[in-house]
Order: sequence, then structure tokens, then C-alpha cells
Amino acid sequence: MSITSHEHSRLAKLADFNLSWHVPQTRIGGVYDITTQIPVIYILESLGRKLARKIS
Repeated sequence: MSITSHEHSRLAKLADFNLSWHVPQTRIGGVYDITTQIPVIYILESLGRKLARKIS
């Protein structure tokens, strides 16, 4: 499983299941990627909470 910002990334292609979130990529000087990671954190925390509820 992978969580990526682009469904055609190398990691997405390697994974059995990819969950992609779509936001515009932001780069400084064409090199440094400063694209927000907030959607990924939200997805991971939501999955963690659902799993915790099922376990308890």
C-alpha cells in the first residue's frame, strides 16, 4: 500500500494499492518540494483511529 501525491509515481506503480491525493506540487527554485503533507497526515491519523476502534 502507498499514499502518494501522484497516482503514476514510481512508488504508486510498485504498490498493490495506491491512495493518491491531488494537490498542486510546489517547488522552490525548481528543486525543493514544499508541497503540503497535511492530507497524508489526516489520512494516516484517520486510518489509525479506525484501527484502534476495531481493536478495542
